[in-house]
Amino acid sequence: MNSPDLEYEQTLASPSERNNNVEVRITEQLQLLKDQVKNVNDKLQINMKILNEKQTENKHLKELLSKLEVSMGYTGNTQATEVTVSSEGVCTSCKSCVLS
Repeated sequence: MNSPDLEYEQTLASPSERNNNVEVRITEQLQLLKDQVKNVNDKLQINMKILNEKQTENKHLKELLSKLEVSMGYTGNTQATEVTVSSEGVCTSCKSCVLS
């Protein structure tokens, strides 16, 4: 909010000075919004990476479960459908697997 003194000064200022003051405030607000968008985007990227890691881990656990069931003689289908956000992923559950 503008203080009464600032509002009084604005009434005395020339139109170009008022426009300049408004432009400065708009520029400051725009920079704040840009910073907020960057912050949200950074958090989104981190969350996407975590999601991809969890999906990859889930995929490997399902594969291990399937192999275990086969070795135990179970013939049912336990394969679940998966939705992958991106092709990037890091296996965090087992170090011997090869990601394709």
